[in-house]
Amino acid sequence: MKYLLPFFIIILIACQSNQSEPKTAEPSPTTPTDRLPDAPPQPTTTKLNPPDTAYVTAKSGLRVRNQPSLEGERIGVRPYGKKVLITERTGLAMTVQDEGKDVNGEWVGIESRLVTKGKVETVTGYIFSGFLSDQRVVSEEVVLANLSGNRSYMGIGGLVPNPDSDRARPREGIIAADDTVRIYAADLKTVTAIASHWFLRTGNRRYIQIDKSNCPRTRNRVAYSSELGVGNFPYVKSIKDGFAYLGDICGKPIWINLEELNSDYASFKSHIEIFEANPNGGGWEHGYTYIGPNKVLRANPDIASKAIVNKIPPGYEIYLLGPVKNNWAKVKLREAKQIFGEMYFEKSVYGKTWEGWVMIAEPDGAALIEPHIFGC
Repeated sequence: MKYLLPFFIIILIACQSNQSEPKTAEPSPTTPTDRLPDAPPQPTTTKLNPPDTAYVTAKSGLRVRNQPSLEGERIGVRPYGKKVLITERTGLAMTVQDEGKDVNGEWVGIESRLVTKGKVETVTGYIFSGFLSDQRVVSEEVVLANLSGNRSYMGIGGLVPNPDSDRARPREGIIAADDTVRIYAADLKTVTAIASHWFLRTGNRRYIQIDKSNCPRTRNRVAYSSELGVGNFPYVKSIKDGFAYLGDICGKPIWINLEELNSDYASFKSHIEIFEANPNGGGWEHGYTYIGPNKVLRANPDIASKAIVNKIPPGYEIYLLGPVKNNWAKVKLREAKQIFGEMYFEKSVYGKTWEGWVMIAEPDGAALIEPHIFGC
């Protein structure tokens, strides 16, 4: 018994030790359903400097939105064949259906020029890249009875002379001190020549003091509007830092500072301003003809609105009915067929009329209509 006593004492101490030791809480097992789902990969935005150049391939044009989403507000349209500058790739992929086929792409940020009242504004937005190509798109050309071509020479507007100006026509080579327009080089700093304001009525080199030696006759003037019936004025191809570029004469660029232009003689007008001032198509009042690629009369000023007349023929006459809204004009469209004799236009035969909306200028200012020349 005396040998068992130490053994019982050891057992007793061990039991008391176990009762006094605090218990540690076991972590509860985590089931797979308790784990948070993996976050979807975030799109990577890439800024492009310099920007990439692309061209619109959508026949009906491509909408520009203020956000990279179909929920973004529509802020404009880039027509078929027009160039865009891609400044950003968002990585936001999208697939759309076009004629039963999947078109894959992403939202890309672009810059687009909009010309209004002589000012060039840069509009930024987003478009779907699935309808862009890095290859230039050849736009459809419109052939009229006695005009053809793609009208690229029309530019974004013109330097329109004041019809109330009583300035007399100067003799060739004679420019009065109070009748001067300075001509600048491409650097917009160097004055290369001076011209008379009559130069703005004809675009002809006889009213500009410039070296005309060895200058072909085909290069002796800039493009101007004498054949269109809304007055004689040189077209403005582009505007940069307040200077208007009219083209080249005898191989020399013609830039004019718009701030130096005497408004008593002439001023810059966008195509929309010219059209609004001549809602019936100019001096002959035979309306306008549509020269753009989207030849559709629509119910509302929206590229997605209902079509009233598809593929407006070049002979049909368009008359503006009111102010232009975001490059769209409410118009009267008149069915017309021009009858020509052996030598010249004789008359027009008219049919139905419709009212609706057409886009009359592109966001960058290029004209989409021009006056009919029938009846001249």
